[in-house]
Amino acid sequence: MSTQITFETVDNILDVLRSFQRGEVPTFLPDPERDISEAEAPTIKFGEAFNLIVRLPEGYSKEMPAQFLDAYHKESQRILRLIALILNGRADIKTLTADQLERYRFSVQVNEGSSEFLDNAKEVLGQALKEAMSNMSGRQTVISILGTVAIISTAWGWTTYINSKKEVRLAEIEQQERRDVIEGMQTGQTTLTDGLAEIIEIMRGAGEIGRHAADTAEAVQDDRLRAAAQTNVTEIGGLPITRDEARELRSTSRRRAEIVTIEKEMRVVDVNTADMANTSLVLEDIATGEQSKVSYSDRVLGAIVGDVAVEALRNRSTALFTLRERLLEGEIVSVEIVSARPMEDDSPADTTEVSQ
Repeated sequence: MSTQITFETVDNILDVLRSFQRGEVPTFLPDPERDISEAEAPTIKFGEAFNLIVRLPEGYSKEMPAQFLDAYHKESQRILRLIALILNGRADIKTLTADQLERYRFSVQVNEGSSEFLDNAKEVLGQALKEAMSNMSGRQTVISILGTVAIISTAWGWTTYINSKKEVRLAEIEQQERRDVIEGMQTGQTTLTDGLAEIIEIMRGAGEIGRHAADTAEAVQDDRLRAAAQTNVTEIGGLPITRDEARELRSTSRRRAEIVTIEKEMRVVDVNTADMANTSLVLEDIATGEQSKVSYSDRVLGAIVGDVAVEALRNRSTALFTLRERLLEGEIVSVEIVSARPMEDDSPADTTEVSQ
């Protein structure tokens, strides 16, 4: 018979994460020496503290603007990639079965016909944790999922995220006029950021899945802040933030372009060979699901890369691409293909080099 475990507060989750740090195993985890069915695995529930409400108090009624549609869509994709990594060993949504996609269907509730939104991320991740425990997944999975829920599904997680962004920006900004934009923001006690840092540290120390989960949680918050930067006033978890405040928090003091050379596994979505002097590829990042159109004009390189790309497209497989990305304030402004080769079982993990 399945038992039910309910987490009422973030402190409950922190207690579990800290117990792992001490080398202790929570009592609700199944015995690793015994196979259990999913029906026998404990059911994970989260209390009211994990209902993160997004409210648009000005200018909207019974609608969701495009910037928040985009943020929620990205959140759903990031969560599905994390689940795919946990259950199938690869952060690729295409590895999830139709049944799994239906089981982990992400949705957003619009309360009382207003512009007040509540997503079901905590339910989706709780169900994933239940299935993972039936597959004898242990410490890394529990830390990854509970940490993610604590960060992205609570007012505490959002407030501490904003607090940490504020602290960094105030340390960077020299002009008082720009400091005034965010200095008066009411974001709660600055000591709250210590708890966020602790959760992130525990997650990143829990292996590949934990690192991916930490990146997922931070990216979800970044997407929300990006949406808020396009909205006059947004209230998330009861914390109001204006467009100007969100924009300032997203700014960076470093405006110089960075050149990043990265090697990563990519799925070839399309190969356009209509113009042999300027062949273009549409590549999908396995880790993020984002697609980008990449061109190159070097005919010699085009011939080599083109053969690899066409073969990957024909076989519906992936290839290992070396890309040179130019970034400005963290945003990719151009991508150039350096090389490509077929994907092999012993191919190295993604590597990145940065130059300025």
